[in-house]
Amino acid sequence: MNGPLWDRAHSTLPSFAGMVSAQGRVFTIEDRAPISLPAMPGKYVLVARDAFNGMELWKHPLSGWENITHHMKGAPPQLNRRVVAVGDMVYATPGGEEVWQTPVETSWVARTHRTAGSNATIVMRGNIVYRAETDGLKAYALDDGRLLWGSKDRVNLGYTVYAMDGSSGKILWSYCAGGRVDTPPTYYRGLVLFGSRDGWVYCLRASDGELAWRFRAAPQWEHLACAFDRVESLWPVHGSVLVLGDVVYLSAGRSTFLDGGMVL
Repeated sequence: MNGPLWDRAHSTLPSFAGMVSAQGRVFTIEDRAPISLPAMPGKYVLVARDAFNGMELWKHPLSGWENITHHMKGAPPQLNRRVVAVGDMVYATPGGEEVWQTPVETSWVARTHRTAGSNATIVMRGNIVYRAETDGLKAYALDDGRLLWGSKDRVNLGYTVYAMDGSSGKILWSYCAGGRVDTPPTYYRGLVLFGSRDGWVYCLRASDGELAWRFRAAPQWEHLACAFDRVESLWPVHGSVLVLGDVVYLSAGRSTFLDGGMVL
């Protein structure tokens, strides 16, 4: 009902990222640079819209979001996980070493948390902010930004899924997959499910991390490729695994135009 009608370009970063909702509002990160100049640097803003009719309520500029020159296939996978809405507050990582805390009703930044390391994925739980930074996972107190604990374990370059104690950061168990895992796992009835770039879907027991089962989503296991200096399947499983009514839904592949298309 209320624009925009199209993106700036189809081969670079998306014009929309990080959509979340709270208190009858939808919050997105939008690129407001001129559509007629797709190579121009991005002009990113945090936008609040009415969830019923899409009307813009307020916006706040983000000076340090991301470089638009990222190719669409090389975009950081955590882009959509850098804004969180909890209760009557919105939290976003504009770039650098900050986390913004903004009330849902207005565009002013109520509090800025300064921390070490560049910003990436953020998760809220109670009075703790968990952030996946470039040098490891960190936990900060929401009220004053104190570092509660930090883990610098970067084993296997993204191949490993960890279960950690939220209060202390102690590693409870870990599981190394056959390829890179670029999306947080899905928890369902005592199970942890996730896809990997090796073309498989893994299901672990949440209690101890033991493998319950795995499913080969790639139609041909022996077809591999080298992508970003890593060997992976031509049908990698990107994104979270969806579980609905005890049925698992997923997609595998790179493009509808390559390597036999996508598999659902």
